[in-house]
Amino acid sequence: MGIRLDLEDSVKLLTGERKERFEFERAIRLVEFQTWIYWPRTDKPNSAGMVASALILEAIEDDIFCSEADAVQREADPDALVSVDLTNKPDATLSRISVLRNDKRYRQLHDHIFATRGGLIKLLYCPTPEEFDAEVSKRQEHVKIVADLIDYRLRHAQHGGTAGDGNISHAVFFKWWPTHDVPSKRGVTPQNKSPTPRTLFKRSGELECSDIFIYLNERCQYSQIPHIELVEVERTRLIPAPSDTDELRRFFGAYAYIAETIQAHGGERPFVSVPATVPRVEISTLPFTPTELQTIDAYAKNYTKMSG
Repeated sequence: MGIRLDLEDSVKLLTGERKERFEFERAIRLVEFQTWIYWPRTDKPNSAGMVASALILEAIEDDIFCSEADAVQREADPDALVSVDLTNKPDATLSRISVLRNDKRYRQLHDHIFATRGGLIKLLYCPTPEEFDAEVSKRQEHVKIVADLIDYRLRHAQHGGTAGDGNISHAVFFKWWPTHDVPSKRGVTPQNKSPTPRTLFKRSGELECSDIFIYLNERCQYSQIPHIELVEVERTRLIPAPSDTDELRRFFGAYAYIAETIQAHGGERPFVSVPATVPRVEISTLPFTPTELQTIDAYAKNYTKMSG
């Protein structure tokens, strides 16, 4: 689809550092960003935003029809109990679309999202809400191992590890070495055995720009996980839970703390820029145990075995 999420702008919006340009923008960008966490550098966030936007357009259309039906029934019998059947909505003819475009919310949402992405027809290439949420569940299981790599790197930086030994190669070794000699059958990994270094490096490469966010979701009780089916529409307001600005500021503040802590210990620069006005949220970790320190020390003599 050719549209990529503007990360810096999205962070400013979600943390309350800028206002919405159109109604529901914040809700849509949240769904897109949450999706980006699990599928960075893909069109998946774009698809998620379009599906969420379509749900909002449908809700606005229902709103308009309910108002029209209410007015007609009250005119016919002011004392009657109003009852609206949404299955009686008019067909989406050109004249009906003209009625919808007179609604500012409908028009702005369509123009900001669909008009810039090829129109409503692009929804044909998007998953249904049910399909999307099923994909998210599978993806979570597929990528959660990168949380272990970030956990090592953060602990190493916080507890005085030697600078340079907190890189991704050391993190992969730390995850792999303790169970490397546990026997496994071809194509079947025992429950307590680590994935191979090849798999760990691959996952890390796929998610190097969003792995800290995955760590926050998996290890720190944050819940910024996309679920389009859980998007609630209440007449004129879309609420993707959690949508609280304070919660999101804590989420991005925690990301910034981890990324900056790792950078200060010889790591890479943060991939996502978080405004300095967002307070950093410290994430505490435990120091390494004696057994874990032995694993760290084993790296020097055994790291070449990761390519075996």
